[in-house]
Amino acid sequence: KQLRNILVSLVLAEESVFLRDKIPASFLTFDEILRAHQILRNPPILHWDEIESIGINDCKIESKEQLVRALNFWNDRGSLLWVDEPLTNDIVILDPQWIALLFSSLVSLKSTWIKEGVLSENDLPHIWKHLQSDYDSCNNSHGGDDSAYRGLLTEKPIQTDFLNANLKE
Repeated sequence: KQLRNILVSLVLAEESVFLRDKIPASFLTFDEILRAHQILRNPPILHWDEIESIGINDCKIESKEQLVRALNFWNDRGSLLWVDEPLTNDIVILDPQWIALLFSSLVSLKSTWIKEGVLSENDLPHIWKHLQSDYDSCNNSHGGDDSAYRGLLTEKPIQTDFLNANLKE
């Protein structure tokens, strides 16, 4: 009970970070619509053109800058995953837990995809089909565009030598 009272007082405090900024109604509508898409989409991914249409047309977000702000807002709160970088900003992952589980299955002890710390880009279509039963429906909905998974990776292969790592504190 004492912990509850402390938490309530922190949240209600005038300088509280929790209540400092008002959330625009359009951001709340945006979140509700994206949550509905999260349930309907398999995989739970939307491309920028879809996000832009939802934000500007359906939620009345006034500009692309506001849309970026809304995406960053919900990304910071863990509702979605969006990285505003050239290779990844076309993709919004509606369910961060989904991508975490997908990547964890790649690095599990049962996985044979990663060899000596390297995941080959040539294996991605096979991995995607293996991990995601609705690969074809996702692929076809974007005219054969496989950026839904390629955009999550860097152009350069990431090599990690776990056996010879020299870790210093």
